[in-house]
Amino acid sequence: MKYIFIDSNQYRHLFSINQQFSDDLVELLCKLANNEQIQILMPQQTKDEITRNRWCDWHYSEIKTLESKINGYEKKLEDLQKNYQEFESDYKKLKKAIQSRKSAFEKEKSKLKTKFLSKRSRQNQNLKKLFEACTHIPENESLYEKARLRFDKGNPPYDSKIGDSLIWESILEHINTNSTNRPTLLLIVSNDKKAFGDGSIDPWLEEEFKDKTKGKDITLVHRLSDIPEFTKEEKDKIELEELESIKMTAVEEFCNSESFVSAGDNAKRLLDIQNLLTTDDFKKILEASTTNHEIYRSFFTSTPLYMLLFDETGYLRKEIQEIEQSLWENFCEKFGFQISERPIKSKIENTNITINDIPF
Repeated sequence: MKYIFIDSNQYRHLFSINQQFSDDLVELLCKLANNEQIQILMPQQTKDEITRNRWCDWHYSEIKTLESKINGYEKKLEDLQKNYQEFESDYKKLKKAIQSRKSAFEKEKSKLKTKFLSKRSRQNQNLKKLFEACTHIPENESLYEKARLRFDKGNPPYDSKIGDSLIWESILEHINTNSTNRPTLLLIVSNDKKAFGDGSIDPWLEEEFKDKTKGKDITLVHRLSDIPEFTKEEKDKIELEELESIKMTAVEEFCNSESFVSAGDNAKRLLDIQNLLTTDDFKKILEASTTNHEIYRSFFTSTPLYMLLFDETGYLRKEIQEIEQSLWENFCEKFGFQISERPIKSKIENTNITINDIPF
């Protein structure tokens, strides 16, 4: 039997803007659980945390994130009005693009209350399906006493509250009580590296688990797509969804860079996912690079952006060739890239800066 414990914060992805916990993944997990290929363990403490956070912390955190993005676009509009009105054609295009992005986030914000709190929302319907497919582990006084002793002694899983100790004791008791002599694996899906381990399961927890379950196996993964029960086709599909989410986050963080240093760091981060970027993504990057002064005034952005936009031979990436000429020219002017014509097949020389000029 394969047991899967999905940490409470993973369920937040059901509601997040960059949705990693997709509809297809919900259906797949429910299918595997209902066919008794896996058991998705749901300690009462985890269910309480999901329910509590859904109504409070996740809801307000999502609002705060969206408000920050909206404020960022409002600031961009102010900067645009100050610096670009004389370039009427470019000004109108950039203003329209910025207003469109701002409007999209405002619409998303208006839907948040329904998404998090309405039982009829698609997100809550998916959560309901998962709850129904899970194997629920009730609490009792004995479990709480064990968790309290573990927490008071400072034994892992490490946390500032007793919650993770109670979850761990619940999992141990359930598996020890219900597992047979057949091969058994406990798979923990969690990004809480302090509680469960960084990269691999905490050695203390691994030794304790094997001791109390008579040698059963345990492993830790940080992403849902790494659950080994999935077929290769299913895993590939989930990985693509997660990569798309990672890409969206990286582009958004770059576009909303709030300092010269963070703009450079965010630009370098784009290099890690450059093969995932589409023409639309590059358009967003160029627009942000010409409107966000934290990006175009930063000493740290020229080289990573040059590496991002041009291939190893120094020619413009093919994904950028459909972008409007005016936007491209505006970008090149901002960063000092010398151009004489539409650079679809023309090698561009960076006259202001080279890699050797960058102090990292």
